[in-house]
Amino acid sequence: MTSLKRTNTFFLILVLSILTLSAARLQASRLQESSRMRSQQEALLRDWEQRKARIRAEDIKIENYAKGLSIVKLERRDDSFIALLRNDYPKTITRYTIAIAEEITGAEMLNGNDENLRRPGDLWEQRFAIQMDIDTLGLKVLAVIFDDRSTDGDPEYVKKIRRWRLGMKMQRERALELVTSALAVKDDRQRSIVIRDLESQLSPLSQEEIERLPSEVRSGILGERNRILRQIARMRDINEAGIAMAVSDPSASRSKRAQLDAELATILRQYEATIPRL
Repeated sequence: MTSLKRTNTFFLILVLSILTLSAARLQASRLQESSRMRSQQEALLRDWEQRKARIRAEDIKIENYAKGLSIVKLERRDDSFIALLRNDYPKTITRYTIAIAEEITGAEMLNGNDENLRRPGDLWEQRFAIQMDIDTLGLKVLAVIFDDRSTDGDPEYVKKIRRWRLGMKMQRERALELVTSALAVKDDRQRSIVIRDLESQLSPLSQEEIERLPSEVRSGILGERNRILRQIARMRDINEAGIAMAVSDPSASRSKRAQLDAELATILRQYEATIPRL
């Protein structure tokens, strides 16, 4: 019996030793692989920094899928490129999408200020940060959408723009309902409650419904929501300042009330003007 116990103990120690050794080797292998990958990443970054220092604007390949949005000039300034763009279409551009290497960027102009629209013949500058591998991947003008909602460009990105715009429109229509309701409230304290609750009521759909939407539609909702939240924060500050002054400075309080009315009315006009064009 004693001999059997010793044998069992020996095998138990042996198994534990093997397991410990295997775990140690596995951990060492993982650390070695992690170190190798980190070294590769650092080498790639060093290589990129060397290439980046040598990149010239004239070396950048430009592909244009929306021929009427012309890149007239491209120049390097420090760690950025400055593109001089021109609208050679006979229509006003309200949004366009450009790829800088693998980075996709969109410029949205339907924000209520028509001065931002790109009319036929307009020239403007846009700054692009130098993205990794731009020297091999280049710059691409992907798609545009016009004031009449027609489009031009790569069909894939035209579809993405339309989906983004759908999300914007859904969110802006919901915000229009809320702003219209807030304007109808005349009592200062009641309006304060309405404005305070705007944020919680802003979503056009439930979270579950939003999650089922295409990614571009979700992005359009989120982008527009963030813009509207900044407007709500500004309105809330104006409203709270007016209430705080109601007793100590009634005149200043009335001025804040008028400022808030003007803010709401401006937003209302912007939404009414832009929603049909989205």
